[in-house]
Amino acid sequence: MAEPGRPDILLVEDETTITEPLAEALEREGLSARVAGTAAEALRMAAARAPDLVLLDIGLPDGSGLDVCRA
Repeated sequence: MAEPGRPDILLVEDETTITEPLAEALEREGLSARVAGTAAEALRMAAARAPDLVLLDIGLPDGSGLDVCRA
């Protein structure tokens, strides 16, 4: 969950073996990490609150990360 004053990172990746340790590491460094496992979820989350940075997987279960980037 994003906290005021902390940079908000949106991780878009469907593999929890990647997102869990990465999100934990980002949080330890003082960043706020949100995780989306699908293209649709990433678009919804970004529309609700624009992240400061997006780390985006290209191969998502419901579409291309490139399409997410274009949107």
